[in-house]
Amino acid sequence: FTIPPAVADGVRDLRLSVNGEDRRYVVVTPEGVSGPAPAGIALHGAAQTPESFRAYFGLDAAAAAHGFVAVYPEGEGRVWNDGRPAAMRLKMVLRPGDDVAFLVALARNLAEQGIADPARIYLTGISNGGFMVQRMACEHAELFAAYSSIMATAPANYREECKPARPVPIQFIHGTADSVIAYSGFWTPVGATLSAPESARL
Repeated sequence: FTIPPAVADGVRDLRLSVNGEDRRYVVVTPEGVSGPAPAGIALHGAAQTPESFRAYFGLDAAAAAHGFVAVYPEGEGRVWNDGRPAAMRLKMVLRPGDDVAFLVALARNLAEQGIADPARIYLTGISNGGFMVQRMACEHAELFAAYSSIMATAPANYREECKPARPVPIQFIHGTADSVIAYSGFWTPVGATLSAPESARL
């Protein structure tokens, strides 16, 4: 894929050590943007990398057009330790990292480095990344200015477990034709998800 010229020179591949894990993230700073700037942290879907997600998501172009920094963290094993029951996340096959601690440290590190305005850091994600966004909204409502969960409905267990510290600005984007994460929700013996409208209400 081709990186747009506006951001070609502003791409940094960085590392952050969190609880003994060497975690990776990619920061894209468009030409003309200087920190501390608004920042959008974007969480990839399962099995994606920051590079494949960048090519797919189109956030770089939006960052260049609207003057913000785009940040692409990498999940340990290319998955996120989201809030669904472990069996629904294939935990027996994949070992997610300490992702809550990683994303908290990442947001704080971006602010400390002067890359991001701490009051204007936003979190978005698709599928497995979208489920992780919701976990962060439940557990760290104070950390991000707003949240966007794409192609991910809320785990049914969040009815009892999700207790955000404040009302959370969150956007849900979901299609009725999604054959992987059903718009109407789904039930399995090891866990369930709510429908998209139920997720938004929750």
